[in-house]
Amino acid sequence: MLKDKAYEYFITKDHNCAETVLLAISEEYGLGIGPEEMKLVSAFGGGMGCGMLCGVLAGRMAALGSKRQSTCDREFRSALRRAFRSFQG
Repeated sequence: MLKDKAYEYFITKDHNCAETVLLAISEEYGLGIGPEEMKLVSAFGGGMGCGMLCGVLAGRMAALGSKRQSTCDREFRSALRRAFRSFQG
């Protein structure tokens, strides 16, 4: 289960929140995100170090974008907006 994987990575493997979410989603949905891609979200943990952006949201958005070639696709941009809104609650 995604929640259990995220908990394990955050608590036992000492990943930051963005890394945790991206890795858990990648494994749950078979995205194939490796160590090099994980480096791309490493700076987003802890709100980019200053609490200005939620790392969980950054990891989630990175997972959504991982298989896209372009953000010019209206359907994809719409999916990103829905993901953001669902995160807001």
